[in-house]
Amino acid sequence: MRSATFVNAQTNQTPPGVSSFFVFRVSNYQLVTITNELIEATKESAGAFVDEVKLNMDTGFRNLSNDLASSLFEDGTGSRGVIGTIAFVGAVGTITLADPTTVTQFENSMYLWATPTDGGAPTGAGADIAQITGVNRPAGILTVLVTGGAPAADWLAGYFLVVQGDIPIAGAATTTAFLKISGLGAWLPKVAVPTTDSFWGVNRSVDSRLQGE
Repeated sequence: MRSATFVNAQTNQTPPGVSSFFVFRVSNYQLVTITNELIEATKESAGAFVDEVKLNMDTGFRNLSNDLASSLFEDGTGSRGVIGTIAFVGAVGTITLADPTTVTQFENSMYLWATPTDGGAPTGAGADIAQITGVNRPAGILTVLVTGGAPAADWLAGYFLVVQGDIPIAGAATTTAFLKISGLGAWLPKVAVPTTDSFWGVNRSVDSRLQGE
């Protein structure tokens, strides 16, 4: 503490308030498969084999980098979009996203979970799974195929969509329990943090400058 009056400065002196964010690593896996068919088809041409392997590897790197680029702006919950409307005919579902612009977060062949709350546990304890089989980008519509559980019964409007495995099956009570990186959405939250906040070990509620917007 400081003061223009020595006695006040002496009386009110306190140790410096120092906070440290204890940030740890999270994992993000991208697997690339070189099939036996590819090996057999290119066994007479080393150049063709190298070209095909490079294509597979480059695709894997691009998929991983796209995910990281998206995560840098998100809050770590893994949510990619919210269900606006949903309808199933047998095992085939049509999902219209609540915000059509979030369609950029989805790609064909992705396996999805859904959760009632942002960062919460997936429905069916992770057993409810649907794979994207079509993406209508201008309309913000996903076509999905049920591959496990009962999404047709359990998934509802307002639920959050995540890639299978991007959230803990039991849900995440705090930011530090999330599996995805904490991007700008986590470091600069749009709403006031609660008094019980513990973001990487720091309670940001004590100073609004730590709360972002």
